[in-house]
Amino acid sequence: MRVRDGRERLPRIWLGQTSKQAFHTGTADGIVIKNLILRGVSSYSPEQNSQIGPLTKVNMFYGHNGTGKTTIGNYLQDPADLLYHQCKTQPASADREVLVYNHSFMEANFHAGSQAGVFTLNEGNIEAEKTLVAAEDAIKKLLAEHQAEVIAGNGFGESQKSNKASLLDQLWALKKPFDTGPLRYCFASLNTKERLGEKLRMLPLTPSSDDFSTLAAEAEQLQSASDAELPAIPTIRFGEGDVETSSLLSEAIAGSGDSYLSALITNLGNSDWVKRGLQYPEREQCPFCQQTLQPGFYQEIQKVFDKTYEQRIAQLKALQTRYEGGVSRLRTQFKRAEYDASEYQLLIAKLDALLTQNTQKLDAKVASPSMVVALEPTGGIIDDLTDLIAEGQRKIDVFNLKVKDKKNHLEKIKTRFWVCFRSTCDAAITSARKVHEELGVKKEAKRKLADEIRLKAQAHQNVIAESKAKITNIDQSIGSINSSLTALGLNGFMVVREEGDLPRYRLQRPEQQAGVFKTLSEGEKTLISFLYFLEVCNDEYSLFRVTKAAHSMITPMKASDVQNDYQSFWQAIKDAQSEYYFTFVHRQDELQAALMALSDEDSEFKALCRYVNRESHSDAVNLTDFGAWESLGYEYDKSRFLEYTSDDIAASFKELKAPQLAALMELPCLFAYEGTRRPMRVGRLEVKLRNNGKILFVRPIIDERIDPIEFEQIKPLQAALDIRDWEINRTHWAVKDEDLLDVLQQVGLTPDTASCIANLSRLSKGVRDSIAFDAEGLEGFNDQRALKQLLHFIKEEKPFFEPRLQPEHLRSVLCVKGKHTNSRISFQSGAFLLFGDEAVLDEEGTTNITLHRIAITNKRAILKELDRLNINESTVFPYIESSAKYIAQKFAFQASE
Repeated sequence: MRVRDGRERLPRIWLGQTSKQAFHTGTADGIVIKNLILRGVSSYSPEQNSQIGPLTKVNMFYGHNGTGKTTIGNYLQDPADLLYHQCKTQPASADREVLVYNHSFMEANFHAGSQAGVFTLNEGNIEAEKTLVAAEDAIKKLLAEHQAEVIAGNGFGESQKSNKASLLDQLWALKKPFDTGPLRYCFASLNTKERLGEKLRMLPLTPSSDDFSTLAAEAEQLQSASDAELPAIPTIRFGEGDVETSSLLSEAIAGSGDSYLSALITNLGNSDWVKRGLQYPEREQCPFCQQTLQPGFYQEIQKVFDKTYEQRIAQLKALQTRYEGGVSRLRTQFKRAEYDASEYQLLIAKLDALLTQNTQKLDAKVASPSMVVALEPTGGIIDDLTDLIAEGQRKIDVFNLKVKDKKNHLEKIKTRFWVCFRSTCDAAITSARKVHEELGVKKEAKRKLADEIRLKAQAHQNVIAESKAKITNIDQSIGSINSSLTALGLNGFMVVREEGDLPRYRLQRPEQQAGVFKTLSEGEKTLISFLYFLEVCNDEYSLFRVTKAAHSMITPMKASDVQNDYQSFWQAIKDAQSEYYFTFVHRQDELQAALMALSDEDSEFKALCRYVNRESHSDAVNLTDFGAWESLGYEYDKSRFLEYTSDDIAASFKELKAPQLAALMELPCLFAYEGTRRPMRVGRLEVKLRNNGKILFVRPIIDERIDPIEFEQIKPLQAALDIRDWEINRTHWAVKDEDLLDVLQQVGLTPDTASCIANLSRLSKGVRDSIAFDAEGLEGFNDQRALKQLLHFIKEEKPFFEPRLQPEHLRSVLCVKGKHTNSRISFQSGAFLLFGDEAVLDEEGTTNITLHRIAITNKRAILKELDRLNINESTVFPYIESSAKYIAQKFAFQASE
């Protein structure tokens, strides 16, 4: 890439077609471009600036495919393009002209049949030069105006982003109260402000009669309930209530009038008292006053209380017995747990008081049959209680239906919740949307103004093109290019002048004049296009490259890293993530001989010689794919599979079918980089066969729970992992008979989430409940007293554990496979779920835990099938008691058959 400032020629920047590219930004007097700021274009973040700098005169960059190398050149070629309205250079200059050698340069200049002449001033065209200068000055002013409008538009854009951020903060604050309640499942997967905002943006505003407390109660009831249905509430039946309206109770039951004593007893109103006296044995004296009775007295008394009287008394006692039986049955029924609710107990207490009062009146009536009593009616209270029970039963029926389809009903509650939550957030959303639209109108107005300025600038560009056509002299450039081609030994084609209104170049072969560029090899195309570029620059040139840095950010190398020309090129090759070395089609044998001679003469060249000739990359295209673990996958030749693998293991993977592929994908993998000390990653591989099994397509799945492991941390573990020194320096795929995760865990290089959750159980309930999971920041969370006590327990197992506990990890659900430290776990291949604090496993599982539900309808047959496979109580629980019990049951079962 070449940079010119005004009419003065300055150094340049060159961006190549591979991942190697060049950036030269300085002159003898200083730096033309000190910083590049890119934003919102291609792979660069739209949320924050990506600053490249401070730049020196010669800058070397590196970046993987897609990290934005081409974008740098395209931006500097045309910084006024609206596509780059958020990008800028420091210092800014409207006078700067940038010449870029890249794919766009080749397309613009060589895909056509001829090339534009290189601009050189012809002394006889002063008027054309004046017109050219005037047009350039006008463009400078227009570019300044354009930049001002772009900056203003960007300001409105930034205001929109601030408005959006403020809205997201408000919505997140409204979410906070639900983080620990039964409705927290409604926010599953909405763990960022952006996701929450997007969810609410998609929801229409709908009226809702729900409130959060009702929804929380429904959700909590379902979540806390087992899969068992609630029992029905028995209805209240009191058929004995008709006793309360019996006419016998309002009747004064007295003796007959056949005795001469009847009138006296009736007048005195003492029939009940006289009747009680008959219970005493007959004798000559009265049982009450002790006076001597007249002969035949008892016979006369018996005439008063005749058979009819006794029948009425028997009927009364039957009513009493029947009523008391009904009361006793009701009181027994009311003791059931179904009636413990307060709304039931209030009515039951009122009913019980009436029943007690009525039984007392019946007792009094039986004791004094001549007494007239009226029982209190209980029908009204019983009706109220029956209605209340019916309402409760309706709720139970609804709940039982929900239990049968719990997941579906929780989803319905979730839907109702979001309708209610959207209504709560509407004020904030409406206000923010109004501000956003107002800013959008202002931003669009600035964009239109910028477009109008671009059109005016284009008119002046046309004037510049016409003026250049009048003052262009290309003969000197033609001679320079053809001389360079001859010096490089390329004699099969040359550059000639093509006459016309605007002088142009054209490629020509002795026997062909049209379409010559398409017939050139890739190396010849690169040479001729680059020589043309040099003539455009008409000055010295510098090479540079761009390859990938961490986090896809483009960063410059230090000036001290470049010691000499060879070292700079070799450094660029060695650090590449996706680098291609192209050999030219001519004199390949001489190239090999020269490289060998260099490596023999100077040991510094041995690395380059090895790079070009090593066994796995000795073809014309030399590939070192150091970034493969961050890509979506790549193809791997089967011949490279199982190198440095023991014969026993290699034999088990000789045929790669579904079981073998499944086994490979279960193995933990250590992802390393050949010939470099870059950090390694841990994960697993997704493997597919291609080309009839000759090619393995592998996609790395990085375990993000395990941080990158530095090379220096793995180096001491080589023996434990069965990794030899030469394996580190050659691309291969080995399968080792070592437990990778166990080795890494022993030295503290794997996550300790399971240990953290397990040690939670050692805290008292009060201490666990005191943990504030919403504490500000990771440091604030770990500074809690409860967390320090938990850390103490963890360090008993892992002395080097650092105080960086993640709150979300302590609330996660893990599937843990225990070490086979005893025979029972070994026989059971023991695995279990480990739940963190208040952790809830989603009904459909998680990204790491898949749930499978198996309905068993014939357990006995299944147990017999498992027994034939030697899976039974004696093998699953390998203790002598279990074995003895199994043998006894087995033979007892056979004897019964």
